[in-house]
Amino acid sequence: MSMLLETNIRKMLVSGDQWASWHGYHVPVSNEYFVVWTPAGTEMHWKPGTWIAQKHQLTYFWPDAWFTIHAGYDKG
Repeated sequence: MSMLLETNIRKMLVSGDQWASWHGYHVPVSNEYFVVWTPAGTEMHWKPGTWIAQKHQLTYFWPDAWFTIHAGYDKG
């Protein structure tokens, strides 16, 4: 993991309020979008509550887009 850059993610609502935050690692796969890998066991802080991620997750972010794509997976 030391080869990947650490990053903090903050999910914001249109109102400007923060909805979620968590820690992950930037995976440099494209200049057109960002991919963040979040390993299983990461603390996920969402407005309804905090929990520990049970699966690994890849999150895809596009600049100026209102959406993200989350893909969760486990070791199997």
